[in-house]
Amino acid sequence: MTTRMNLSEARSAYNALSTRETLADLLATRGCWPIELDTSAFGDIALSQCACRALDLDGLFSARYLGMAVEQAIVDAMSAAAESADPEDDLFFSVSFGRLGTVRLMARAMADYVQVFAAPN
Repeated sequence: MTTRMNLSEARSAYNALSTRETLADLLATRGCWPIELDTSAFGDIALSQCACRALDLDGLFSARYLGMAVEQAIVDAMSAAAESADPEDDLFFSVSFGRLGTVRLMARAMADYVQVFAAPN
Protein backbone atom coordinates (compact mmCIF):
# COMPACT_ATOMS: atom_id res chain seq x y z
CA MET A 1 0.00 0.00 0.00
CA THR A 2 1.37 3.41 -0.99
CA THR A 3 0.99 6.48 1.19
CA ARG A 4 0.94 9.74 -0.72
CA MET A 5 1.99 13.18 0.44
CA ASN A 6 2.44 16.64 -1.00
CA LEU A 7 5.59 18.76 -0.95
CA SER A 8 4.59 20.65 2.20
CA GLU A 9 4.20 17.35 4.03
CA ALA A 10 7.54 16.22 2.59
CA ARG A 11 9.13 19.44 3.92
CA SER A 12 7.74 18.70 7.39
CA ALA A 13 9.09 15.15 7.20
CA TYR A 14 12.49 16.55 6.19
CA ASN A 15 12.51 18.85 9.23
CA ALA A 16 11.99 15.83 11.50
CA LEU A 17 14.88 13.79 10.07
CA SER A 18 18.01 12.93 12.01
CA THR A 19 21.26 14.11 10.46
CA ARG A 20 22.08 10.72 8.89
CA GLU A 21 18.76 10.17 7.16
CA THR A 22 17.76 11.48 3.76
CA LEU A 23 14.24 12.38 2.80
CA ALA A 24 14.37 10.02 -0.19
CA ASP A 25 15.31 7.11 2.08
CA LEU A 26 12.58 8.00 4.57
CA LEU A 27 9.92 8.25 1.89
CA ALA A 28 11.05 5.00 0.28
CA THR A 29 10.94 3.24 3.66
CA ARG A 30 7.43 4.54 4.30
CA GLY A 31 6.32 3.81 0.73
CA CYS A 32 5.45 7.49 0.18
CA TRP A 33 5.68 7.61 -3.60
CA PRO A 34 4.70 9.46 -5.55
CA ILE A 35 4.67 12.93 -4.06
CA GLU A 36 1.59 14.68 -5.38
CA LEU A 37 1.03 18.22 -6.57
CA ASP A 38 -2.48 19.52 -7.14
CA THR A 39 -2.30 22.28 -9.73
CA SER A 40 -4.87 24.30 -11.61
CA ALA A 41 -2.71 24.39 -14.76
CA PHE A 42 -2.08 20.63 -15.09
CA GLY A 43 -4.43 18.97 -12.60
CA ASP A 44 -2.87 16.26 -10.47
CA ILE A 45 0.89 15.83 -10.89
CA ALA A 46 2.75 12.85 -9.43
CA LEU A 47 6.50 13.23 -8.82
CA SER A 48 8.13 9.84 -9.20
CA GLN A 49 10.90 8.65 -6.91
CA CYS A 50 13.51 9.32 -9.62
CA ALA A 51 12.17 12.88 -10.08
CA CYS A 52 12.39 13.54 -6.33
CA ARG A 53 15.95 12.22 -6.24
CA ALA A 54 16.89 14.35 -9.28
CA LEU A 55 15.35 17.40 -7.62
CA ASP A 56 17.40 16.66 -4.48
CA LEU A 57 14.63 17.64 -2.08
CA ASP A 58 17.07 17.32 0.84
CA GLY A 59 19.31 19.93 -0.74
CA LEU A 60 16.42 22.24 -1.59
CA PHE A 61 14.86 22.00 1.86
CA SER A 62 18.21 22.48 3.62
CA ALA A 63 18.66 25.63 1.49
CA ARG A 64 15.35 26.78 3.02
CA TYR A 65 13.14 26.24 -0.02
CA LEU A 66 9.55 25.69 1.06
CA GLY A 67 7.39 22.98 -0.50
CA MET A 68 5.19 25.60 -2.18
CA ALA A 69 8.24 27.30 -3.75
CA VAL A 70 9.47 23.99 -5.19
CA GLU A 71 5.98 23.20 -6.48
CA GLN A 72 5.65 26.63 -8.08
CA ALA A 73 9.05 26.32 -9.77
CA ILE A 74 8.02 22.95 -11.26
CA VAL A 75 4.65 24.26 -12.49
CA ASP A 76 6.22 27.43 -13.94
CA ALA A 77 8.84 25.39 -15.83
CA MET A 78 6.20 22.97 -17.13
CA SER A 79 3.97 25.86 -18.24
CA ALA A 80 6.79 27.57 -20.11
CA ALA A 81 7.77 24.33 -21.88
CA ALA A 82 4.14 23.43 -22.70
CA GLU A 83 3.65 26.63 -24.70
CA SER A 84 5.74 25.26 -27.57
CA ALA A 85 5.21 21.52 -27.11
CA ASP A 86 2.97 19.05 -28.88
CA PRO A 87 0.33 17.96 -26.34
CA GLU A 88 0.66 14.35 -27.52
CA ASP A 89 4.39 14.11 -26.73
CA ASP A 90 6.25 13.81 -23.46
CA LEU A 91 7.08 17.25 -22.09
CA PHE A 92 10.76 17.89 -21.35
CA PHE A 93 11.53 20.86 -19.13
CA SER A 94 14.19 22.29 -16.84
CA VAL A 95 13.62 23.61 -13.35
CA SER A 96 16.17 26.11 -12.08
CA PHE A 97 16.94 26.65 -8.41
CA GLY A 98 19.52 29.40 -8.72
CA ARG A 99 22.91 28.50 -7.28
CA LEU A 100 21.66 24.99 -6.48
CA GLY A 101 21.46 24.22 -10.18
CA THR A 102 19.01 23.16 -12.83
CA VAL A 103 17.18 19.83 -13.02
CA ARG A 104 15.90 18.26 -16.27
CA LEU A 105 12.56 16.53 -15.90
CA MET A 106 10.04 14.87 -18.18
CA ALA A 107 6.26 14.90 -17.79
CA ARG A 108 4.00 12.26 -19.31
CA ALA A 109 0.22 12.54 -19.48
CA MET A 110 -1.46 9.49 -17.96
CA ALA A 111 -5.19 8.72 -17.97
CA ASP A 112 -6.15 11.09 -15.14
CA TYR A 113 -2.91 12.73 -13.94
CA VAL A 114 0.55 13.82 -15.09
CA GLN A 115 3.56 11.70 -14.07
CA VAL A 116 6.95 13.48 -13.74
CA PHE A 117 10.21 11.58 -14.08
CA ALA A 118 13.89 12.51 -14.16
CA ALA A 119 14.67 13.20 -17.83
CA PRO A 120 16.99 10.71 -19.49
CA ASN A 121 20.36 12.15 -20.50
